[in-house]
Amino acid sequence: MEYCVVKTGAEMFDVLHACGLGVVLASATGSPVNMRNEGVVYRLYSATTSPNSAVDTLRRILSQPTQSEIEVARDDPNVVSLSVGNHDGLLAALFTTPGARALSVLDLLDKRNLRPSVMQDAMTKVDALIARLISYAERESRHSPGGWLSDLLQNYDPAYLQLPLPANKKTADIAVPLTLDPFFSYSTRRPISDGLVTDKTGLTLQGTRYAALLAFVGAARFLRAQRVAGNLVNLYVPLVSSMRLHPATTIPLLHPTGHSAQHAIVFRWINYWRLARSMGAAWSGLAYQMLQTQGAQQSISRDCGFLDYSWLAAVEKRAGPAVISHWRWLLGGPRERTVFETDNLVDCLSSRGAATWLAHLRDVALYLHFASKSNARGYSLKEVRGVTTAMVASTTTPLSAVLGRKQGTLRFGCALRQLGKQNPAPLHELVEALDAVRTRDQLVRVLARAVQECAVAGAKSKFKITIPNDNDLRYLLDDIDQYGAASIAGILIILSALYYPYRGDKRLADKPLAPEEPIIKGGEDDRP
Repeated sequence: MEYCVVKTGAEMFDVLHACGLGVVLASATGSPVNMRNEGVVYRLYSATTSPNSAVDTLRRILSQPTQSEIEVARDDPNVVSLSVGNHDGLLAALFTTPGARALSVLDLLDKRNLRPSVMQDAMTKVDALIARLISYAERESRHSPGGWLSDLLQNYDPAYLQLPLPANKKTADIAVPLTLDPFFSYSTRRPISDGLVTDKTGLTLQGTRYAALLAFVGAARFLRAQRVAGNLVNLYVPLVSSMRLHPATTIPLLHPTGHSAQHAIVFRWINYWRLARSMGAAWSGLAYQMLQTQGAQQSISRDCGFLDYSWLAAVEKRAGPAVISHWRWLLGGPRERTVFETDNLVDCLSSRGAATWLAHLRDVALYLHFASKSNARGYSLKEVRGVTTAMVASTTTPLSAVLGRKQGTLRFGCALRQLGKQNPAPLHELVEALDAVRTRDQLVRVLARAVQECAVAGAKSKFKITIPNDNDLRYLLDDIDQYGAASIAGILIILSALYYPYRGDKRLADKPLAPEEPIIKGGEDDRP
């Protein structure tokens, strides 16, 4: 059977709505459901045509853990039950509603140290939501001869599609909270502006009457949240291109982090890229929302958006998968383990900006040259070329121009790199001098000294060292005239720290992270 979910344009809500329908179908039929994004709709395919229609199916789908099962998430974070995952997603969905303000299962365990009763309060809050969802399903389907599921699926028949339309919530309706999508957060102003801010209207969906209910089901499996630095909260939802949904399909829980909100978003984006592949799914991106907590007051949405996976795919094709694994290692550790400031890396991955990519490469180069014990991996020439071409406005940057030809600045950088392999001491002095360059004459003097050092090192070594010639100097001077001496000096510092990989080079390996994410055991084919 085929079903269609029409999109509203609110990306987080739409994918949760469609995933919720897929999980309900898979749980009711006992068969996997294929889901595909087709632009204005999500299309779902189920092999079974006569699903179980009992409302009790909903209770089974949203099964909740006992307190002892929740404790396992702390004691053994690598193995947690599906019910714990459900509890985690629903806590995130209910974070801005009255009651216990626990963001996730791991946040709940942290809060319990200060207030032991918070665990029971949170379980009561989630149980109340599930009871309300079941009561709503029973009430809406009481006149349907085919039962609840038959009534639900009528809204998703491709031949008679229903449009989900936002509407003011009535007492008996299921509201869509801020956490599922900022688009549906209540408004503090009247429809016609009269200067008053007393009319607070919660929103629900009409047309597809079960849309809000299904979004909560999707949230239980696919909405995850974590606390980050600055009293902020991040919520994440993967945007599905295609996926095979099983009754136990879900994604891992998240730990709090001391990193900034944007740092956490970029790391989650890269980590979910790997998670999608391990689940056999194709995701188009990661939707996120950033909330500002305000104590007992209502949280407010500070930022929302999504990061696109097609860009990561382009980087992987041009530069290889090792560079993405390297970014994951740099961003994924605790703050105190970070070998240098990663702000420029976070900025360049968020905006795909060529300028911040250049600043990050400079950070890496200076660290590799001057750190007493360097456990950081540098970049290869192929990786720098591949990533640079994927950056926004990369064609106008000096790095692209330098990497586009073998002569000139690139040969001077190659000579500096080879000099460092033979004799690091003079290279360190040259890098310090390059870092202080501001004029053309200063740069030419530093490079003249570099050529002399390369000639001396080449004479003493059995390995050949590149010696730039007059033709290379002409190209270099053209680059200086076009981009400035300081810019070219910075590029030479970057080039001096690049390496050329060889077979078996351990620097290309995906460095393991500390245990950071538990694995939720699902069905046979859907374990991440």
